[in-house]
Amino acid sequence: MPIVAQGNFRLLIEGRIIHNYPVGGFNAQGIMHLADDIVAAAPPSGDWVLFEHPKADAALTEDGMQAIRMMYEILTERGCVAIGLELEPELGAQLQKEVLNGLSIPSMVETDEVAIEAFLARILDDD
Repeated sequence: MPIVAQGNFRLLIEGRIIHNYPVGGFNAQGIMHLADDIVAAAPPSGDWVLFEHPKADAALTEDGMQAIRMMYEILTERGCVAIGLELEPELGAQLQKEVLNGLSIPSMVETDEVAIEAFLARILDDD
């Protein structure tokens, strides 16, 4: 029996910014489903950024944590030039250490949405 994707999300596209609003616990299959939808929503050409808004509404299973790194690598190959995460400090520190530090693109983990917006705008302005 196949493993069912876990986790729900809503995507919002604002120009070259893709906002992701995840809710619930995400397993690896849920992360890969999310990756497919982000790739489908991404601009067909040019650079774009991902702004994730999990806050305290989403979580990752152990295999989900591994899959999110793979998702970010896929998104980088598809034109994503930066990732911002509006996230609580505990999970943010874990993601920074286990996932984001190894990426080839800049990232920011912060609870302040305005600071993340400014960071992503600077990245897009530099392109």
